[in-house]
Amino acid sequence: MKSKKFIGIDVGGQKKGFHAVCLLDNLIISKIHHQSPLKILHWIEGINPNVIAIDSPCGWSSSGNSRQSERELSINGKNISCFSTPTKKKALKSSFYKWVLNGERLYLKLINNKYKVIETYPYGVSKCFISDLNKNKINIRKQVLCMNKINFSLLKNIDEIDAGLCSITAQYYYENKIIRFGNKIEGYIYLPKIY
Repeated sequence: MKSKKFIGIDVGGQKKGFHAVCLLDNLIISKIHHQSPLKILHWIEGINPNVIAIDSPCGWSSSGNSRQSERELSINGKNISCFSTPTKKKALKSSFYKWVLNGERLYLKLINNKYKVIETYPYGVSKCFISDLNKNKINIRKQVLCMNKINFSLLKNIDEIDAGLCSITAQYYYENKIIRFGNKIEGYIYLPKIY
């Protein structure tokens, strides 16, 4: 049976760019950091992953200051805080949302090239495995990677670690062990289902 490949991508603004990792049999086999969505696409083409999970909104609010997925986001009845995504018209008026616009460029490139792409949220992924996240953010996320038998030694910063957490969601999605929040119009957020 052919091994499956899962990619996780953390999105920043145009200057910060994208941090991406590829997971194969619980091993990080490749990673990249680049500002260009096209360079990320070329890297992905060389891997041919089964699922790609991205830490960036996959859509815009259709009517207000947040999407349904963001308002619904919860684990075991406890809400998970996250950024709110407004309408695109509102977002274009604020420099804060430049990273979301950068993520939108990447989504379009990947979807246009027929990749299976989903949205996830590293903080939410962490909450699925560890309910008390009041400790050191990086250590908690490394612990979640360990719980999923992923060696994080190649991941050198929080952005790469977050990309690793996204790759976990990609694998859970492929295995149909997933929780989905949101709607088709504004987009879905996916988190691992571990219970």
